[in-house]
Amino acid sequence: KEEAVLAEQYLWLELNRFPERFKYAVNVSEGAADADTPPMLIHSILQESLYSNIINADKNDDYYLTVDFIKREHDLLIQVKDNGPAKEDGVMQKNNGLQEGNRDILADRLHVINSSAVQPILLNYSRTENENIAELKIAQPLFNS
Repeated sequence: KEEAVLAEQYLWLELNRFPERFKYAVNVSEGAADADTPPMLIHSILQESLYSNIINADKNDDYYLTVDFIKREHDLLIQVKDNGPAKEDGVMQKNNGLQEGNRDILADRLHVINSSAVQPILLNYSRTENENIAELKIAQPLFNS
């Protein structure tokens, strides 16, 4: 629940910095609000999605970003999706170090968390025809009590 609130607040702040550049939605499915997730885990994913795929892309397009928290039987699935251009289309952010730095920070955090988690948190990036997708799969419970 707290992670969803933080995502909502961060996206609201960025939308106010860049008005009319994108729309966003944060969705929490039934049961997902009580799932365990490390705080601020998706922040760098949101930042990368905004700055790599949306903010520095063509301003004429109608961009969106969605964050879905989905509770499955033994997992919490967090999906961050945007309809920004694919990275291979040449869309680069102004600060080229942001993406690499964010991924390094996230990889380091996942390494530390996974060293004591019941099962490792899995992170996967993919691209469909129209969307960039980052997906975190977090076993529930995350840690032994």
